[in-house]
Amino acid sequence: MAISALPDDKKPSACIGCKSCEAVCPQQLKISEAMKEFSKALN
Repeated sequence: MAISALPDDKKPSACIGCKSCEAVCPQQLKISEAMKEFSKALN
C-alpha cells in the first residue's frame, strides 16, 4: 500500500540501473538488481 502512494518517479520501477547508489552503499549491496526483482514482484 505504501508503495502505491509514491509518485511514479520514486517507485522501484523508476530505477534505471545506473548503479551510482551501489558505489556509495557501505554494505556493498546490489541495489539495482534488488530494485529490478522487487519491481517484478510488485507486478
